[in-house]
Amino acid sequence: MKKFTNSGQFKKIEITVGVIYNKWEVMGHSHQNSSGNYYWICKCECGVIKPVAAHRIVNGESKSCGCNRRSKLINRKHGLRYHPLYNIWNGMKYRCNNPNSHNYRLYGGRGIRVCDRWLESVENFYNDMINGYQKGLHLDRIDVNGDYSPENCRWLTCEQNNNNKRFNWVVSFDGRTHTPTEWGRELGINANTIQSRKRKGWTDYESLFGLK
Repeated sequence: MKKFTNSGQFKKIEITVGVIYNKWEVMGHSHQNSSGNYYWICKCECGVIKPVAAHRIVNGESKSCGCNRRSKLINRKHGLRYHPLYNIWNGMKYRCNNPNSHNYRLYGGRGIRVCDRWLESVENFYNDMINGYQKGLHLDRIDVNGDYSPENCRWLTCEQNNNNKRFNWVVSFDGRTHTPTEWGRELGINANTIQSRKRKGWTDYESLFGLK
């Protein structure tokens, strides 16, 4: 932990590298200006890196690079803050860009990115994806290993989206291959039961009809 005296205030301010203050993450010491104020290199949650005065970090005078203020201005401008697509857009960015997301390992952690056009603004996302959107639909990537982009995204129902997940089991019988959900609907079996049997190593036939 580094300690120093902030010029003009004569009190010690403690700064720790790696600690997060509001939206700033302290990365290291930068410089001391002619007035004796210490500056630290900080990284904003949005990715911006810049030097910030120590006392402004600690007392909360500086909470971010200004992205909060810009976001509020943008929200007032585009009027989409309370539209369902805004939350979908925000969630897409969060799971791809924030390691703290519990789903990050399935998205950003394995290289899935959001295209520059959609990162730039929610308006671009709205304009590209509003056609075909209905309440309750889920945003789906056609290529599950591809990025979020206009050419690789579509709207699906919850069931269609579950069927399309890369980790979904498939079961083959009588020359046909379907997901547990599809078989379950056809045979009147709980899809979770079929998937659980498959996970235990049962054959496809046993997964659908049980042990002989």
